[in-house]
Order: sequence, then structure tokens, then C-alpha cells
Amino acid sequence: MGTARFVKTIYAACAATFVLAAAPSQGAVPLADSPLFLAQQVAPNLIVTLDDSGSMQRAYVPDLCDTTNARGENVAGYDCTLLNRRTVQSANSNPIYYNPAKRYVPAKNEDGTDRGTSFDAAWRNGFDQRTTGGLGTVDLRTQYRATSILNFPTNATAGSESYMSPHDNDLRCSAGRCELRRNSTNWWTSTRTCTNNNGCRNADFAVPAYYYVYVGTDAACTGTDAQKKADDDCYEIRFVEDTVATQDWDGDTDVDVDDQKYNFANWFSFARTRNLATQTATTVSFATLNPDVRVGWQALNSCRGSATNFVINNCAGWGGAAGVSNAIRPFTGTHKTNFFNWVTRLPTANGTPLPAALQRAGEYYGVSGENGPYDNDFSTSNSGELACRRNFHVLMTDGIWNATVSADNEDGTARDLPDGKRYTPAAPYRDGNSPTLSDLAFDYWASDLRSSLPNRIKSEVAENAPNTEYWDPRKNPATWQHMVNFTIGLGLTGYLERENLTWQTDMYGGSYSSLANGSLPWPVPGNDKAANVADLWHTAINSRGRFFSAESPTDLSTAFVEALNDIQKAEGTSAALSANATSLKTGALLFQAKFGANWSGTLLAFELMARGKVDTTDPAWDAAQEIPDADERSIFTHNGTQGIAFEQCSDLSAAQRLALNTNISGGNDGLCADRLAWLRGDMTKDRNRTGGLYRERPKFVGSEERNVMGDIVNSDPAYVKDKDFGYGALAGDAGTTYAAYLANNGTRPGMVYVGSNDGRMYGIRTEGEFGGREQFSYIPEAVFPKLSLLTDPSYSHKYFADGSIQYGDAYLNNEWRTVVVAGLNAGGKAVYALDVTDPENFDESDVLWEFNALDDPRTGGLPSNDLGFTYSRPQIGKLANGTWVAVFGNGYSSTNGGAFLYIVNLQTGALIRKIQASNTSGDESNGLSTPALVDTNNDRMIDTIYAGDLLGNMWRFNVSGALPTAWSVRRLFRATDGTTANLAQPITAQPKVLPHPTQGGQLLLFGTGRYVNAADVTNDARQTFYGIWDDGTTTVPTRANLRAQTFDYQQSLFNAAGIIRSVTNNSVDWGPAPTGQRGWYLDLLDGGSDPTLGERIVHAAQVVQSAVIFGSVIPTTDPCEPGGYSFLYALSFENGGSMNQVVFDTNDDGAFDDSDTPVVNNRDAEDVFVSGVSYSDFGLANVAALIQGTEEGGDSDVTYAELAGTRDKLLAQGLCLTAGGCGEEEEEPPPATTVIKRSWIQIR
Repeated sequence: MGTARFVKTIYAACAATFVLAAAPSQGAVPLADSPLFLAQQVAPNLIVTLDDSGSMQRAYVPDLCDTTNARGENVAGYDCTLLNRRTVQSANSNPIYYNPAKRYVPAKNEDGTDRGTSFDAAWRNGFDQRTTGGLGTVDLRTQYRATSILNFPTNATAGSESYMSPHDNDLRCSAGRCELRRNSTNWWTSTRTCTNNNGCRNADFAVPAYYYVYVGTDAACTGTDAQKKADDDCYEIRFVEDTVATQDWDGDTDVDVDDQKYNFANWFSFARTRNLATQTATTVSFATLNPDVRVGWQALNSCRGSATNFVINNCAGWGGAAGVSNAIRPFTGTHKTNFFNWVTRLPTANGTPLPAALQRAGEYYGVSGENGPYDNDFSTSNSGELACRRNFHVLMTDGIWNATVSADNEDGTARDLPDGKRYTPAAPYRDGNSPTLSDLAFDYWASDLRSSLPNRIKSEVAENAPNTEYWDPRKNPATWQHMVNFTIGLGLTGYLERENLTWQTDMYGGSYSSLANGSLPWPVPGNDKAANVADLWHTAINSRGRFFSAESPTDLSTAFVEALNDIQKAEGTSAALSANATSLKTGALLFQAKFGANWSGTLLAFELMARGKVDTTDPAWDAAQEIPDADERSIFTHNGTQGIAFEQCSDLSAAQRLALNTNISGGNDGLCADRLAWLRGDMTKDRNRTGGLYRERPKFVGSEERNVMGDIVNSDPAYVKDKDFGYGALAGDAGTTYAAYLANNGTRPGMVYVGSNDGRMYGIRTEGEFGGREQFSYIPEAVFPKLSLLTDPSYSHKYFADGSIQYGDAYLNNEWRTVVVAGLNAGGKAVYALDVTDPENFDESDVLWEFNALDDPRTGGLPSNDLGFTYSRPQIGKLANGTWVAVFGNGYSSTNGGAFLYIVNLQTGALIRKIQASNTSGDESNGLSTPALVDTNNDRMIDTIYAGDLLGNMWRFNVSGALPTAWSVRRLFRATDGTTANLAQPITAQPKVLPHPTQGGQLLLFGTGRYVNAADVTNDARQTFYGIWDDGTTTVPTRANLRAQTFDYQQSLFNAAGIIRSVTNNSVDWGPAPTGQRGWYLDLLDGGSDPTLGERIVHAAQVVQSAVIFGSVIPTTDPCEPGGYSFLYALSFENGGSMNQVVFDTNDDGAFDDSDTPVVNNRDAEDVFVSGVSYSDFGLANVAALIQGTEEGGDSDVTYAELAGTRDKLLAQGLCLTAGGCGEEEEEPPPATTVIKRSWIQIR
């Protein structure tokens, strides 16, 4: 055996990750804006039901003027005097009327552009902008009349409009002219003649646009709050042109009367009546709907089929083309055009038959066959049906349903559910009433609407969850085909109050707790009863959906947006796990980052139990629930010059202030302070609050509290406390003082750092009473240009601080410090560094630097075109010349392409040198991945750096010289697939570098593959795991110089829904070319080998004793298996072959014996050993956290690989990596994971 030189890998963190994001530059790698594995999820079905009843014409809520009915309203006709009251022309009492504190947006065209209007030429019907034949426009400066009814047109007519009159006390006849009160002393004179005051009352004459405001302090305004709200003496008139807006509504940066006029014109044309508000809310929310969502539509009276045939071909709306179908189809092209034509031309007449509409939707979801709602591809015959497609129904109404359909008391009758669960009638589902809307909803949820399809809908309830969670209406456990209802009521909250129900902006607030515990029964509904509004609430609960009670046009828009967000919601995890210990000992925690609905996120901590297990239902803490109040948070950023507190706009740079003053349309609205407060977690101006403008944060399950923490997708958490980096071996004071520094670190609080896509990196306490509490957070300067997007209600996912956190100790200014560094992945082209030596007292002075393209000037101070999106994880180390540095590749999707290595001063961020590895013609899509820093002579300083690129090159950088100009680079190896095409194999994972076990030099262990955009999902090119020997020569080896290992057998683990594989064990004839071998390789399975498609390596390998541990990523094309699955491998790093012993505890019984080995064609079990395991129900796995067993936590010989999968599952895989085998535990194997022995099949 040869003597190996000591090789020290300075820092070899886990390589990332799943996805990239941002718009590509020319020749650059195209990147995605959201988690790539979610893109494989099956698009849902969605039926939209809109109310087209006659009451939708009205410009007021609630219903004040109606014919006599059971609701207690006995004012006949539409021209009732109640409409001339001040209260009805004020948003304080009539939420439909103009509210100067709320923003009114124009309706959208199908391409997302705005429909226009203006104050001096405002469209009477913003959806009928015909220059001839329509209602035309009105000059709101002088010709305004408050609307009471707007009747939409038919094919031949322009429609009609009825009006309200200002209050009698605000009208007078003076000098023969009707006048309107302008303020307490001034009157506006019209052209209408009169002889006395009576001549102006209820007269139809035009005036300047006005509204009334509530003034509860007026002397004439007395009584209770409710009495004052209904008292005209408590209101005063305001002319629009006399008032300055509160915000920059028109985006010109000035806050003035023009903003008020702009806002009023939008309200007048697009929101002043129920039908206009509904149409606007629908167009605004659906303009940006994912085109893959499959949409069908219907109305209550027009565009309606039957219970046996939902599809009808007259769904174009008034004046539309004939033959327009409402059948479910992808929301794109002609189908989207037809939907927008229908919404914008929706007629209004007749009653409110909601039950029949819900029944039609539910029955449609039971249709099978070609072109039915489950058809996979409508453009292709016999494309099959997908059993995992979810079904939703959005039902919007302004009225109380009538015209019931036949139904039993479904929620009051016991029944067996399709998954075997028994439903015993109980609150909040049960009532004693039938037939109701909620009965229908429960039946279409509890019934398997397509019994011929397998039940493959993803449950929102874990298999081992308690029964209380299964029956919690906030979560949907159904795996069978069913329908979920989102119900939206407009102007109906008052009817809930009539039934003694309290509504507090959310269906799980107010009276819900009493309804849920059964102390308050559901009101008894029926034709035209106020209780029918409560039945909308009940309908949502019975089908695991949501109910929205909207009062204003803004509320209505919010309801549609939230409903569509819920329908398209994504949940999962893709970041690697982290732990605060390397062994199973008391207090050991496992940290898991997650994201959930509406792009919320959290970091969870779980106590590690025996054999590496965790109880996922009982986290030690949940960081999202421990975020301090907005005014108590410590948030910092960098202003381009130095670190600053993120507390007020005046501290920001001019560019940063401009960014926070910019709305989603690109206009400057001057709302920097509001957005800054929102980003700090302030919720007072969220859309669910009165007058709120900003994106509403989602509620925690089972709570009224809201989650201000954003999604964590690709940032792997890093635990920082007292790790020993071995710097005691450094010469001088640095080495001699390091032990004391480590000892002191043992007393500082443990912290976990992780990046989030809410714009910041979090520093979170891990221990004791403060466990899970945010200590501080940092917002990188580079994400400011898109920060304001986070606050907008129509926010669509973007990446921000998405990079994984790296850390290390460094001797700076003659003292030891701990520094974290990170890139942004798709969040931007920058790297930042923070001093976290004393996290309890972190402040702006601990923000060290932020390096971006401007810090790498090309010429004349222009930004460099070489720095890409920083997916290369920065590494920390010390150069031979004594400088502590951060080292990173240029990442992906740079403007120029090419592969560059950046070496910057760790303390200042100054660029020391950029080394060009590759920047030649044809290299435009290249980029350098995460480097490994290597010390080859045991002095704890960097001598060599290795890094791969997207074109398959593994580069060797020599930085052992004292002068940066002496540093050099050469190609060590080029990975190709060995086919006749000789395709390059991209390297996105960091190499693992260790001393060659027998020959001297370094052995590099790395895999190839890419998973960065949608095209990669279906790419079935062959990828490979390599062991390459750097023998110090300049000869570049090829595949011909390497020893091949292959998969020889594969077997299914049916009970565990997985696969096990074995690998050959061929020896390597180490030696120089051309006769000797320079390494080994294992080709993964490509698209030509069932059952995988395009297996690849995108994470770094790890080494434990004589084994190399790595995982593969296998994207799936099965739409019902979102993301795919992964293998975990353990091979001998010396030759890449089998370990020749039982390594995997495949049956999870705690022992490593013959029961873990396969029977292969009557061969002895000792001949074949498992080298890789996959669990197909687990999803894609990131790099494993390796935990060593102890006497208190499992066999001390055993290593536990802790894995997180994208299907929101955690797994502890026992590994025996000790030569000679591991001990056994006296424990019966769990029957659910027992391996079923089957004959192996040879696959290659």
C-alpha cells in the first residue's frame, strides 16, 4: 500500500439544489421562477359559477329596495326614497359606493393589460366600450349621477341605467336654478331650472362627482354607533375635485387631486355596481391564472346546462358569437378569450338558483371518457385520464338562494367514505336540515365521483395524523375524486348577523368555534331565507373549501385572488436537513425548512430519537410561530456602502427607496414606508384589514394568527455554534488562540441560518426558551429591485435569498470571528457576508459586505457580464499569502457565459482575482459551480481549488503561490456520456476531495447532471458518478482510462414502495496512462432503462470511513407522482463498487443481517449486497444529514442518513459503514416496512 499525502478539504458543504430562477439573457441557461418539481403537478379542474340574477344590477349592498319578502324588506320597487339617503352614497354604509381610502383598479383584458377610462370621459359600462350603440361615456366633472341600477345590454340595445339623487338637505332651488351643496357654505349651481326646493328633489340632473363621508363627531350626530351609522346627519358631502387623495393612485409620484379623480373614474367604470365589481374582480384575478389550470364556467340563469349535461354551447354572453362551449379546457388561447368575452358580457336577470348550479358542477366531475374533465390531453385522442386531478368550484353570488333541488340530509347521515373512514354526523358538518346547498356540497365531497379511477388525489393529512386532524375542515384528507367549493358572497354579511352569527373576515373566526363544538347550530335554510347565507359558509366547510363574505369591490377582488391562490397552492420541501449534532445524543435536533400555501414558509426543529427517527407531528419548535412583532424585530440590510438597520426609508439609499416606492405596475406611488413596514411583518395594511392594500399573510392552521415567514425552497439550513475547523494547527497566534475561541463558542447560543424567498436570510435561535425565535434577519441589497412585488396581492412567486448558507471561522484583525456567506441562487447576482461571532448582539456593523456585478468592473465602471446568478456556494478559507477569502464560481445564466472563479477578501469583499477557466466560442451557456478548497500539505491553507461547470469540465486551480498573478488553472477531466454522440455531462454538484487511499494525490468524487429548468425534467441523457484521481500530471484522462462499475441487479420493495439496487465490485488498476487507470465511474440509468428516466446527480457526495454516500435525482414524467424520486447510494470510494457487506437496513428492523440482502437466482445472499435504496413515495431528496448512532440513540456502529423528500416526508435510513459489520438490536421489524423477497432482474 502506498503512502498517501494528507489532504484537507477546507470546506465541502452540500451542493445545491433543485431550481434556478430569473429571465435568461441571450445564450444563457433558461431559469424557472418557482420550484421545478412543482411544475410536474397535475393542473386542477376549476368550474366558475357567477351570479347573473337581477339583483346584480344594483349599486348598493345590502338589499335596501326590493319587493316584499321573508327578509323583512317591504319597500317595493327600485326607485325607493331610501336610495336618496346620504348613507347609501357613502362607503361607510354602502360598501359598493366609492371609498376614497381604497384603491380601485381598472378591469383587465385577457392579456393582462388594463381597460382604460378617465375622469372626463368615464365609461358608463367599462365592459361595453362601443363608440356607437353603447351607453358611452360621461364627464364626471359636471355630468355625474349616482347609479342605482345598471342593466347590461342585450345584442341589440345599449342597456339602461337608473339613478339615485343627492340627499334632500343637500339640494336647493336658488335664483331659479337647482344647486348642490359643495360644503357648509358653498353651493354648486346646475343648469336645471326650478321654482322651489321641491323642484330639485328626486330630479334627474347631472352634477360634479361626489360621495359622502361619515363624520361621527358632528353635533347633530347622536346615538349608538349603529344608530349613527344609519343617521344621515352623521354624513357630509365631498366633491371629488375638491379632495386630495391619500395615496399616489395614478403612479405619477405626486399625491394630489388627480389621484382622487383617477381612482373615482376606475370605480365608476369598473366597480360601482355589483355586476361591474364582479366582472372586474374576475378579470383581474383570472388574467394571470396559470394557463395549465383547466377552466369551465356557467351562470345561474344564462349559460347553464343541466344536471346530466353541464356542457352547453351558448356561453359567450350578450352580443357574443354562437357555439361557444363552457366545457373544461386549459385556460389559454381561444378558451381564455371565450371566458373573458363571457365574463365581460354577462347578462343580469331572474332569480338565484344556487343549488342547481352546484349540482351541475358536481355531476360534471362524475363524467368519464374522451373530452371529459379528467381527460389528460384534449388535443389528442385516447390520451387517458388522470386520477390525481383535483376538482374545484368557485361560486359567487350576491343573493340568497332559491329553487332547491332534491337532496337528502347528507351531512346528518352516517356513511362510509371511499378510503374506509366512517363518518358519524358531528359538528361542524352536521345539521338537521335538507335539502340544502351544504348537503349537496358534502355529498360531492364524500362520494367517489369517479369510482372507476384509482384514488390518487394527494391527501393534506398525514397517514399517521390523529383523527381530529382528519376531521378538521381546514385540511382535506380525501384521496378520491371529489369537489371542493369556494363560495363568495357579496354584500351578505348582514344576513349572517340576522341569524346570530358573528363574521370576523374569515370562515374560521367569529362564530366558527361555537359551530365547530356544536354549541351553536347551523341556521335553518330554505327558499329566500336569510339563513341561506350561512349555508354558503356551511357549504365551504362541508367540502373543505373556503367561504368569503365580501362587502366591497376590493373585498371581492381579494376573495377571487385568494380562492385562485388556494386552488394553485403549492406545498413541499426541497432544502436539505441540518442538525445541531453529528451523533444521537440528548438534545440533538434535526432542522427542516419548508414552504406551504400562498408561499409561506417555516423552519421546524425535531428531536432526534432512537435510530434517527423523528415525530413529525410534534416539532420542538416552529420558527414561523416564533417571529417577533414587527416593531421588535432586528432586520438589517446593506445600502451599497455599509450595513444599516432596515427600519425607515430615510436610511436607505436612493435606489432602495425608489424600489420600495414602486408598485407592481412600475409606477412610483410613494409608499416606501408602508412597504417597509409590511416587510418587517406589520399587517395593519394587509388586504384583510379595512383600507388595506397589501398582500394578506396566510393563517396558521387552527389559529387566527398569521404567518409572516416566506417560503424556503432551496436554501439548506446551517447550524452554527462551536464547530472545530482544525485551525489550531495554524502557525502563530491564530493557531494558539483557536482552542480558547472554540471554548468560548460553546457558551454562545446555537443558531441556524437559512435563506427565504420573503427577501431575507433568517438567524434563528435553537436552544432553550428562545428555541425557534428569530434573533435577526438580513435583506441583501441585491434583492431590493423586486422587494415591492412581495407586498402586492397579485404576487407570483419569485426567488430572493434562496442560496444556502455557508460558514466558517476566520482570523480577522488579529482575532477569531465566525462568518456566514451566501449567494442568492435565482434571487440575484450577488454574494454577501455577515459576522455572526456574537449573534445575540448582531447589529449593522456586523454586515461585512455584499459583492455584486458592480464590484467586478469590466470597463469604465460598468458592471461585469461574467457574474451570473450565484448558485455557486461561497467557501471560506485562508490563502498561502495569509489572506482569508471567500471563493465562489460565477454561477449560471451570466450575460457572457463562460466559467470564472472569484476570490474575494473575506473581511472587505474586495475582489482579489477572477480566474477565467473557460470563456470561448460555444461556451455561452456555461457557468462555474460550487468549488472545493483543498489543503494538500496540512498547513490549513488553500493550495488547490476544484470546481465543475455546466459543460462537463472539472477544473483544477493552483492558488499555492503568494502572488495572485501566479495562480493558474487547467482542465483535470471532462465528463462525457460514452455514447457515440459523446455528449458533455454537466457538473452542478460540488466535488468531494480526499487523499487517494493508495497512490498519493487527490481523489475527486462527484456526479453529473442538471435539474435547472423544465427541459431538464424530460432529458434522459446518461449521467455518471465519477471517482477521478488527480495524480499531479497534466494528462487529462478520458473514460477509456477509467474502470467501469455497473448496476447488476434491481428489486422492488413493494411494501415500502421503493427499489433496491446492487453494484458490481470491479477492482481499479491504478496507474498513469496509457496502461494504468485514473479512476472509476458508475453510469446511472437513462431513459432507455425502465423504470427510471434520466437519473442524475445534483448534490455533493459525502465520505464516511471507506464509503462514499450520495443521492441521485430522478424526475418523473408520471403526472401523479410530482417531482420524481431519488436513490441513496453507499459505495466503496476506492473503486466505486459494492461495499461487500450489508450496508442498508432495508427492512428497518435495526439490524444488518441476511434479511436485508436479496435472493438472486438461487445464489447465496452473501454474493450480492444492496448498494442503493429508493422510496418512490418520498419524492426528490436533497443531500442527507449523517448522524452517528450512540448507545442512547441506537447502535454506535450505525450511521443514520436523515433525508427530506419533496413529498413532505422525512426518512432515517440506517447505514452500516463499519468494516466487519454492525451490531444488532433486539427489535421486531415493523410489518409495514418488511421487505418482500422477489427474484432480481438483471437491468444492465
